[in-house]
Amino acid sequence: MVAWVRSLVVAAGWIMQRVTFVILALFGLGSLAYTLGCAFGYLPWLDMTATFGGVAYPQTGQVVQVSRPSAAQHTDAGPSASR
Repeated sequence: MVAWVRSLVVAAGWIMQRVTFVILALFGLGSLAYTLGCAFGYLPWLDMTATFGGVAYPQTGQVVQVSRPSAAQHTDAGPSASR
């Protein structure tokens, strides 16, 4: 009976890893598609201003939006992903 429960837990872990990978891949591809749509003028850029030390930096939304797809793609990379 214990072996059956253990195999069920291992199978559930395997399935959850695959589901998480698909979700992250879809998020990254969706972010990339939206950013490309903005770059070609079909969609609006994020509208955001950052202020550091009293200095306002306009168009910070574009920087955030361009960095988001690359951050989503690098969440599952690295040697720790195979452990």
